[in-house]
Amino acid sequence: MLAGLAKRHDCAVILLAHPSIEGMKSKRGDSGSTAWSNSVRHRLYFYRPEVDEGQDEDFDARELSTKKTNIGKLGFAMQLRWLDGAFIVDERAAAAATDAEIEDAIVAGLNALLEKGTPNNASRNQSNYAPKELVRTVKECGAFGEKRIAAIFERMRKAGRLKAEDRPTKIGPRKFIIPCEPERLKL
Repeated sequence: MLAGLAKRHDCAVILLAHPSIEGMKSKRGDSGSTAWSNSVRHRLYFYRPEVDEGQDEDFDARELSTKKTNIGKLGFAMQLRWLDGAFIVDERAAAAATDAEIEDAIVAGLNALLEKGTPNNASRNQSNYAPKELVRTVKECGAFGEKRIAAIFERMRKAGRLKAEDRPTKIGPRKFIIPCEPERLKL
């Protein structure tokens, strides 16, 4: 029923549910019956992060993490901050991400682009330059910003960890940037 609604109106349908006390304690974000969780393709959990002992509680900080996903990285978490009436990406938390975490997000993002059939390339002058595409279309990469994604992407490419490859699409072969490590390439 909801899938039909989403298709007719070309949109996403978001259901909200409040987790049980046990779901909050366990950080799974679930509530009672698992039937509702099994009926969706993705499930996110929005919560206030724990504070280390001796630190002041940050009432504006929140975290949004994936608890179920058909596409993307399970357990990915994005730090958000309440500012001027809206939650925004917490740039300080995004800046604290390690290069390895960003490399993982790039690989997952390139695999997602490949699965969707979204061509991308290594030329900075092209509108579908891979880091631009990653930040624009892959949530896991958006939090890090194009400049940081591009720097790490270029380092990975120069180290031979990424390569350009022609892949078939509906309109003919197109270039895709893919991971060179076979165990990290999906498809």
